[in-house]
Amino acid sequence: MGIGAKAREPLLERRGNPSRDTAGGRKDKQDGMFFDRNRLIARNRLRFSPLGPRPSPRPSGFTLLELMVVLAIAALLLAITPPLISSAIPGVELKSSARRVAAALRLTREEAIRSGRDAAFTLDIEARTFTVDGGYRKGTLPEGLELKLVAAQTEMLGDQAGAVRFFPDGSSTGGRVILARDGKGYQVGVQWLTGRILVAPWEGE
Repeated sequence: MGIGAKAREPLLERRGNPSRDTAGGRKDKQDGMFFDRNRLIARNRLRFSPLGPRPSPRPSGFTLLELMVVLAIAALLLAITPPLISSAIPGVELKSSARRVAAALRLTREEAIRSGRDAAFTLDIEARTFTVDGGYRKGTLPEGLELKLVAAQTEMLGDQAGAVRFFPDGSSTGGRVILARDGKGYQVGVQWLTGRILVAPWEGE
């Protein structure tokens, strides 16, 4: 019995050692997991830290190739823009002149109604000027425009001048002023009954 008991004791010790080794192994494994987790947290902090490494920014300024492309585009625009502007100016000038004549006719009508007396819009084709009764400043029209006045016979002051007269009730003698360039332009018409002023496109016959 004594021998058998002694023989069993090493077995118990050997059986107990793996249990302790296993516990110790689990502890070592847990320690390793804690170490790996701490190292991962430190790595993430370094990655997302504002003081961490960043890609170097692109140098400021332009390269020589970019400057050459910009200069080429600017030269192309300078070559194209002047012809476009010069071709658009005559049309703008013509339309602006027609609007000025219409505004002067409306002013004449308002002057007749306000003052209670006849007021006339007078156009001098040769001098390229127009006047409004009531002491208003004389207006001028650009050179190069074709001017024509169609008015009542009693209001014509010759072949190159005439007038459109307005009355205190707003009516008028009627007529129209034609402003054109190369056979196209605008006509500013005045209705005799109501004195209404209209601007409309015009083409030569």
